[in-house]
Amino acid sequence: IDWRHIFTSRDLPPDTTFKVVNRVLDDGFAGWVMRHKQGDIILDTQEDGRWLIFPDDELAVRSAICVPFLYEDEILAIVTLTHSEPEHFTDYHLWLMTIIANQATIAIYNAQLFNRIRSQQRQLQMILQAMTDVLIVLNESGKLILVNDPAVDLLGLDKVADARGHFLREFVEIDSVFEPIVPIIEHELVRHDDWSFETRSEKLQRDYQVRMATWR
Repeated sequence: IDWRHIFTSRDLPPDTTFKVVNRVLDDGFAGWVMRHKQGDIILDTQEDGRWLIFPDDELAVRSAICVPFLYEDEILAIVTLTHSEPEHFTDYHLWLMTIIANQATIAIYNAQLFNRIRSQQRQLQMILQAMTDVLIVLNESGKLILVNDPAVDLLGLDKVADARGHFLREFVEIDSVFEPIVPIIEHELVRHDDWSFETRSEKLQRDYQVRMATWR
């Protein structure tokens, strides 16, 4: 497991926390839960070998409950709750914690997915903006959904955000360079369709080699 974040209620130095967590994941209760991918209860920590007691540990723990945050057989996180009295936790607590963990797992997974998508979008945007060629992405109705800086100049706009929500056909009157493109996007498109042709911008007095392709 690639542990990016570790939270503990114990007031331990960061280096000590890392060593303790690693040991617990290898030989302790949380490690058992991680390997078996199921929650469990320790009724008495003094009689269960899964509970590790560290030297100079002043935290009084006599019972514990631990559940995994499991998504499609992948453990996203593990949470352990402890109590100072033995036999404090019951099967009801385990059932309740499992339900909570299942709900939290969905929220964690969605948050991770959102962060990955947002990171990929930022990387893609950086790559597209670094291109010197004009790049215009349209939806199936010909509406602009993504442009880079060179495209903004060709469209006669001030910034990238100004392009969103406009149809490409709106810009034909501004520059003739878009005339041969509009009829293509206004016909039914088939997967893997692509076109290559030349067009001219009378406004800029410049010829462009155009490559168009459908993308699903």
